[in-house]
This record gives sequence, C-alpha cells and structure tokens, in this order.
Amino acid sequence: MDSESFEELVQKKMAQFDGVLAMIADSGRKTLIKDALYDYCRVSVQYDEVCEQVLETGTTIINNKGNVVRNPDLMTQHQLLNEKNALLPKLLKALPDGEVKDALAAFAR
Repeated sequence: MDSESFEELVQKKMAQFDGVLAMIADSGRKTLIKDALYDYCRVSVQYDEVCEQVLETGTTIINNKGNVVRNPDLMTQHQLLNEKNALLPKLLKALPDGEVKDALAAFAR
C-alpha cells in the first residue's frame, strides 16, 4: 500500500460520489445514503488492501511448522467481498432511480 492513510483512501473513494450525492435533495435521505456509501467504501478499501497482500504473498504460505498451507488472507478476502456485496443492494435500494443509481452500479463493477 502506498503512503496514504486508510481514511484518506476511503475519502478518495467517497469523493467519486460527490456529484452523485449533490443530486439528492432530501437531506435526511442524503445522510443515510452517505453513511451507507462510507461503509461500502471502507469495506472496498479493506478488500483492496487484502487483495494486495494476497498478490504479494501468494495463495499459499509456509506456516510456523514449515508446511505449505492456504493463505489465511484468502478467507479475509472472501469475507470482505461478501460484506461489500451485501452492502451494495442496500445502497441501490435507498438511491433514487436514474443517474445516481447508474453511477453506483458502474462503480461497483
């Protein structure tokens, strides 16, 4: 990972949606969506970090007994992906139809 802090990386992902959030007029709804979007971006950054670790260390590692075993980061990777995938439908449900929903769906891909 580069020198950016975790929070800076989350905020960078959040910044991609500044224009999208500006389209939402209802301040209460905007706050709820922004919070859900923050959670989605937080998990996304965590997932990216774990993927980077797996790429660096490989899918197998040598444990403390000298045996080759499956990298435990793979389980973390799968858990974060599941969490990320669980957050997306909640976000899409909260968003109004149109450009906002389309922008988030494009980001998720």
